[in-house]
Amino acid sequence: MVLIVLLKKSLYLYIRHFLTFFLSALVLQLFASVTLLILWGPLVAGYLAMTLNVIKYRKKKPNYSDLFSQVKNFFPLLLSFVFGPIFFFLGMLFPIFLMEMKVPLIVFSFFLIAIVNTFLMYRELFMIEKRLGVFASYKASYLFVRENSFFYHAKVSLVSLIFLTFPVLFFRDPLSQSMGTAITFPIWALLVSLAFYEGQRHASHKNSIGQ
Repeated sequence: MVLIVLLKKSLYLYIRHFLTFFLSALVLQLFASVTLLILWGPLVAGYLAMTLNVIKYRKKKPNYSDLFSQVKNFFPLLLSFVFGPIFFFLGMLFPIFLMEMKVPLIVFSFFLIAIVNTFLMYRELFMIEKRLGVFASYKASYLFVRENSFFYHAKVSLVSLIFLTFPVLFFRDPLSQSMGTAITFPIWALLVSLAFYEGQRHASHKNSIGQ
C-alpha cells in the first residue's frame, strides 16, 4: 500500500472514532503514570489491539475494554517494553562510546535508531496476533520488514514516529504534552496497525498464489 493511502485510511478511522481513541489514549497515560510505567507495555499493546480490531472488522466500533485486553500477557509485554528501549539507548549512546559528540556521529546514531525502530515496529502486534514470545516476536517483526520492502516500512516508521514524538518535542508543560499525545498517539497506532494488517494480507495472498 502506498504511504499516502495508508495515512488517509488511518486519518479516516481516526476522525470517525476520534472520541474513543482520544479518551482511551488519556486513560492509557493515566494508568501508565499511576503504575510508574509498569503497565505501559500491556496498555500500548491493548491500544494496538483496539486499532487492529477496528481495521479488521470495518463496521466494528473501538471497544474501551480492548485497552486492558493484553494485561493477561503482562510479563512478556513488560519484557518487550524493557528490552525495546535498550536498542534505542545504545544507538543514542553511540557517539559517547566513541568519545565524540560531532554532528556526523549524532546523525549516524539517529540513523541507527530509525533502522532498529523499523525492524522492531511490529513486535507487539505479533505478540497479540500470533501469540509469540518476546524474542520470537522481535524475530518475526524483523523478518516481516525484511521480506516486505524495508524502505516502505521505514517510511511508515518515520511518519508514525513524527506523530508519536511531536507533543513531547514541541510542548514544554506536562499538561500540553499529555493532551497532545492523546491527540497524536492514535494516529501512530493506526498507522502501525494498518501497515501490519495490510502486510499480513499481502503475505497471505502471495503464499496462496505460490501454492
